[in-house]
Amino acid sequence: MADLRPTRVVPPLDGVRPAADIEPLLDTAGVARLCGVCRRSVERMIARRQLPPPDLVVCRRLKRWRPDTIRRWLEEGGRP
Repeated sequence: MADLRPTRVVPPLDGVRPAADIEPLLDTAGVARLCGVCRRSVERMIARRQLPPPDLVVCRRLKRWRPDTIRRWLEEGGRP
C-alpha cells in the first residue's frame, strides 16, 4: 500500500537555483545542435581536441558539456 501521508516541504537553500533553471548537460548530439553542425563533425572535433574539454566524463566514453561551456567557447571564437 502506498503511504498517503503528506510530505514535508523543504525550503530552498540560499544561493541554490531551482531545478527548473538548471540546464541539462549536453552529449555530442546536443553540442551538434547548439553549434549547428552534424554529430559526426562534433566527434571529429573531439578527436582533434578542437572542443573544450568535457565537464563530465563517465567511463572514458560518455562525455558531457555544460551548455555555458559550449556557448562561451563559441563566443570566444571557437568554430565548429
